[in-house]
Amino acid sequence: MNEGDQVIIQAIYNMCSKREHTVINHVLLCDVRVNGELFRDHVWVKKSKVLCDEKFEKGDKLCCTGIVEYYLNIDDAKSPKVGFRHIRNVCKEK
Repeated sequence: MNEGDQVIIQAIYNMCSKREHTVINHVLLCDVRVNGELFRDHVWVKKSKVLCDEKFEKGDKLCCTGIVEYYLNIDDAKSPKVGFRHIRNVCKEK
C-alpha cells in the first residue's frame, strides 16, 4: 500500500471515543482487513458523521473506503505507521 491509495476496509466496529479522553474523537475498528487481507488487529480513525452518527453497535461488521496515510510512530519516529483518512461509503455487512 502506498500513501494516498484508496482502499476497501472491512472491520468490526468497537467504539467511538468520547471528547474527554482525546482532543479529536476517534473510532476504534478491530480485526481490520484491507482489500480482503488482514491488515492489523485494530486501528483508530478520525470520527466522521457516518461512523458515529449512524449509531453502530459494538461488534457490527463494517465495510468502507479510506485513503492510506502514514503517521509518526511514537515508539520509533524513523518507522512510520500506516493508517487511514477520509473514511467514506460506510455500510454494515450482514
